[in-house]
Amino acid sequence: MINLPRKIKNFFQDNWVVLAIGSVAVTLIILSTIGLSQVDSYARKSMLASMPLWSLVMLISGAITAFIYVSVMFGYMSSVRNTRVKTKAVNVHFSDVIGVDAAKEEAAEVMQLLSDRKLISRIGGKVLKGILMVGPPGCGKTYLAKAIATE
Repeated sequence: MINLPRKIKNFFQDNWVVLAIGSVAVTLIILSTIGLSQVDSYARKSMLASMPLWSLVMLISGAITAFIYVSVMFGYMSSVRNTRVKTKAVNVHFSDVIGVDAAKEEAAEVMQLLSDRKLISRIGGKVLKGILMVGPPGCGKTYLAKAIATE
């Protein structure tokens, strides 16, 4: 059974910006028509003559804004997301990482689990998809991650 009020609510939640812009545009058109009807003949003719030009300017500026928005949000971000770091360029090893030895040992265990998948299946675990490093800024999380990536 179709739940119509829920679909209408979802439609308004998803498209409220478009509906608001449309209602503002309709209101402005109605107000400009009322205002134009109360202006004398010469001013009305000059306003009507300049309206196509202003409409063209607004369409061009809207198209430029939409193009910039789409290129920034989708074009630039997708190229940033798809870049891969080459491990040869990182060149950080576990011997370069200083600090808490327990964290280095755990990172070495993670490396062993990543390299020996048979060990994981023998234990009955799942292959790691990622690890979460938590700590204050400057404690070496990124450096340790670079060492893991290089190994």
